Amino acid sequence: MSVITHSPAQVSGITATVFGANGFLGSYIVNALAKHGSQVVCPFRSTENEAMHLKQMGDLGQVQRVQLRGARPCCYAAALGASAAG
Repeated sequence: MSVITHSPAQVSGITATVFGANGFLGSYIVNALAKHGSQVVCPFRSTENEAMHLKQMGDLGQVQRVQLRGARPCCYAAALGASAAG
């Protein structure tokens, strides 16, 4: 009898910010980064409901959404935060 255990995804230690993650190509990039174990930050300007699908692309807390409040440079600097890649 074999026992199947759930192992958490490997963590790469990389935090990446993906602008345009709500779009067609961006969602594939978020998915690929999450599969490789990266922390992904996704800034968006749409509503919460339109960006909800991004959270399902990774493990719990792996994909974080940040709502931008306009096109001010301070908003983009806050979204980049501690990202190693952006």
